[in-house]
Amino acid sequence: MSEYNSRQWDLVLEHPDGWTRKASYSGDGCNVVLQLADLMARSENEFKQGRARGDRPAQPMADRNVRVDEFGQSLNADIRSRW
Repeated sequence: MSEYNSRQWDLVLEHPDGWTRKASYSGDGCNVVLQLADLMARSENEFKQGRARGDRPAQPMADRNVRVDEFGQSLNADIRSRW
């Protein structure tokens, strides 16, 4: 429940692989369970994908615009800041 309004609910759905889905609901406490079920239904695809990865975080997509050698190693120079 929100600390400012007793009828405002802040919902957070967390998955073991690290992603979270946030939502808010305005209404009585009897229907907050229905809103949480709706939030779970809307994020079911992400849950299934995370479970298929073994609940590990998703790997970032490879940048296909980077030059690589025949072994797949990047040929771009590392750019580092001076500070």
